[in-house]
Amino acid sequence: MNLKQATTGRRIAAKAGAWIFLIFFMAVLDGIISQARAPLNRFDVLPGTSEKFNFTLREPVERIEDLSYQSGSEQIRVSFESIHKGFFLGGEMVRGTIMVGDGISPGAYTIHMGLKKTLPKKSLSEYALKVYPDPEALRKNALSFFRRELKVSPWAAACGFLMLLAISLGVVYYCSIIRESLLANSGKADIYRIKKYTDFYEVAFGLGYDHGLKTGMRIHLLDKNHQVLGEAEVKNVFPSDSFAVIPLTQTVIPGYMVAIKP
Repeated sequence: MNLKQATTGRRIAAKAGAWIFLIFFMAVLDGIISQARAPLNRFDVLPGTSEKFNFTLREPVERIEDLSYQSGSEQIRVSFESIHKGFFLGGEMVRGTIMVGDGISPGAYTIHMGLKKTLPKKSLSEYALKVYPDPEALRKNALSFFRRELKVSPWAAACGFLMLLAISLGVVYYCSIIRESLLANSGKADIYRIKKYTDFYEVAFGLGYDHGLKTGMRIHLLDKNHQVLGEAEVKNVFPSDSFAVIPLTQTVIPGYMVAIKP
């Protein structure tokens, strides 16, 4: 890989990474918003499926057998599985499963859950069930844009684009390392930090003792096209990095470079 290929590869991978991150962010935002918009006591389901539920008891229940339900359809069954302590608030909660039969008609249903002795006058919890005839109808009514229009879960899309983002960042890093090595071999380096003082600019770059630099040396300042603009004086030198100063009369912006004089 030559310098031009490394530079082009880094630029393309960086631009691709920016677009990938934008789509990743949109997928995560879509997933969060769609979940926030969905009521906690509503399930959108298909015939022959089931949903888990968990609700807080507003009054004491001694046995799971004391609970019952009313759904308005024989195709909807509720299995109360256990009474347990809530994880955060510590109150009594009921865990169970709502089962939808294969022969149910599409439509909206309400399930009332409570004590056998008080139903139907008083319920402890209610769930709204919207039954769709097929997966396509369920998808078209999804709250998530990704699921509704792109036919993919926003969380699955986010995971996929996160992997692509990691790959693009890896390509940027790899191309940067190659580019830095090729520049250093020719006595050049990108300026990676610029700090303005009262009387001068201080710049940092990836050349040092290992590349023949010494304190007090004067080196070229180059623009993005490798054209000489002026000079910089080396002040602090380390094995692979150095600091140099440039007069304020000279413009220095990110993307500029330095080069050892022949």
